[in-house]
Amino acid sequence: MFKGSLFGGFCLFLGLLSVAVQAQTEALQQQLYRHIEQQLQPQLDDTVQLRIDLKPGSRNLKLQRCGNPIRFSSKRPLGSGAFTIKAECDYPRRWSRYLHGQIALTRPVLVSTRPLAKGSQLSTDDLRLAWRDQGQLHGGYFDQLQAVIGFELKRSINADRPITPSLLRPPVLIKRGDSVNIQAGRGGVSVQMTGTAIEDGRKGQQIRVRNNRSGREIRARVIDSGLVSVGP
Repeated sequence: MFKGSLFGGFCLFLGLLSVAVQAQTEALQQQLYRHIEQQLQPQLDDTVQLRIDLKPGSRNLKLQRCGNPIRFSSKRPLGSGAFTIKAECDYPRRWSRYLHGQIALTRPVLVSTRPLAKGSQLSTDDLRLAWRDQGQLHGGYFDQLQAVIGFELKRSINADRPITPSLLRPPVLIKRGDSVNIQAGRGGVSVQMTGTAIEDGRKGQQIRVRNNRSGREIRARVIDSGLVSVGP
């Protein structure tokens, strides 16, 4: 009877010890998460979601009690991707552990809804918002439809491909042979004349235009469909 009671008490002690160790481990994780959130605060806003995944070895560490707040430090600034953070305690016993894991900062960005061919002019049906890890968006991103609608693709893309600035070019607004209005201004005086485009042009491009009245060839900047400008 006595041996049975002793064994039962020992099992209870081990169970309580296991619960205490687990509680310490969970407390460390919560402190670590708060530390990471504080370090990343400048990168967080209403459109960003933070996810922290500890590696199994770091999740299951058996840690001693720490009487003071645990100190955390890392050699590199935290951001999307893998991290290694050192946790240190100096009371009642000095100890330190390295914690490893992964950080994901995700935000909604525009991606393609289907495969799109080179030269496609983007429309609302071609795009949707999807959550992506911003650490993987090395080429930039867009999150507003009005910023890309009407632009052309420089190359073909697959479905669910994030739309990046390097993929896009302005659409052709003026085609060779189009009739155009030529704006010329100097010293506050503006003059308009008609001309004919000698080559295709996108917004902001310089193209060759023939002045219909003089027959002279000039270079003008594309302003809009059917409109070019010369001068400063």
